[in-house]
Amino acid sequence: MVVRALSGDARGTIGDIAGRRSIILGRRFSSENERRWVLAEELGHFALNHQLVESSDPRAPAIGLREDRRIIYEREAKTFAAELLMPLPDVRRRWFNAFRERFGPDHEASREELIRRLAEEFAVTTAAIRIRLEELRLIPRK
Repeated sequence: MVVRALSGDARGTIGDIAGRRSIILGRRFSSENERRWVLAEELGHFALNHQLVESSDPRAPAIGLREDRRIIYEREAKTFAAELLMPLPDVRRRWFNAFRERFGPDHEASREELIRRLAEEFAVTTAAIRIRLEELRLIPRK
């Protein structure tokens, strides 16, 4: 993995460094958890052998596949990252344990508090765990 300044709002990418396919992360992240997510997503692109795709930015040079392929690659990489950082069985178990505690005699935690707690436990952003819980249909979609 290499850390470099990336153009635009890019947080990570795959590229060739000294002739080797490498994960390149940007320098600016809002938190360590966001950095972990981007690294896991880029690892997904790497592990799934995704190729460079054409940018949706009309000023950028065309370098490969069309935008529809980019959408598929991004979905696959996000799924990889979610399963790596928040494995389905662990998320379900921890959600139901936290949910039971919520209604215990000493607690009346809000759903948002439970989401924040799980984000901390999995070391991901609250947005990432919220999406994971929505995808698993443990909470309703916003």
